[in-house]
Amino acid sequence: MLYEITAPTVDLIQETARAAGAVGARMTGGGFGGSVIALVEAGSADEVLAACVRAAQAAGHPVPTAFVAHAGDGARRLDD
Repeated sequence: MLYEITAPTVDLIQETARAAGAVGARMTGGGFGGSVIALVEAGSADEVLAACVRAAQAAGHPVPTAFVAHAGDGARRLDD
């Protein structure tokens, strides 16, 4: 790591999400550690989240707060 701007909790969640099957996971934001965004296959969000919660609790960290977002259609021209 070049800058080491995350926090141990964020690092643990990112690593756990990848180990639990996330296609990718990374820190986003910053400030006091940031957040983790993970890209997962459809239908596996609950499993990845459960693994992250277990890992955080086992390490004595607070239970992470999470929400699932779904990709939209993307940018496109809107005709009047």
